[in-house]
Amino acid sequence: MTVIAQRVRRFVPTGRRQETARVVCPVDNWSFAPKFTNGVCPLCGYKPEGVEFHAPFAARIDWFWPSMAFMIAASIAMGVLVILAYGHK
Repeated sequence: MTVIAQRVRRFVPTGRRQETARVVCPVDNWSFAPKFTNGVCPLCGYKPEGVEFHAPFAARIDWFWPSMAFMIAASIAMGVLVILAYGHK
């Protein structure tokens, strides 16, 4: 592999996923990834010690009102463009 290819490879994603931490629940002996189960065991609700889970920002927001505001702004902008096009000679 050339030097240029090695340097480019550092910045280009390889498509490999990062390994997620897996925890074994002592109650039901179930292996789970706290990242995908909100930090608790999906079967019994066991929360492992030392594992912190914080949902990403995009998952914590209720996107209904921001999307409604965007749709209203887009509708107003399209209405203004129609009025400007109608009045243009």
